[in-house]
Amino acid sequence: GEEDPEQRAEFLYRAGKLALTRLERTGEGLALLRRALKLNPRHPPALEEAARAMIQAESWASLLELSRAQAQHELAY
Repeated sequence: GEEDPEQRAEFLYRAGKLALTRLERTGEGLALLRRALKLNPRHPPALEEAARAMIQAESWASLLELSRAQAQHELAY
């Protein structure tokens, strides 16, 4: 059967956090966190981890894009 999107998002979040914190693979970690947020835009840990990594990397354009996507999602509800 199909996996629950929230469970899949949690798995992607954990993998992304591992890539960022333990493996120091920023690009891969952020890609996994973005995938988690696509599945579940209301996943606060994934959002916080992605924002933290973007700030650390001084990736301001990505941070702005993330903020806009979150704002659009919030407006939809």
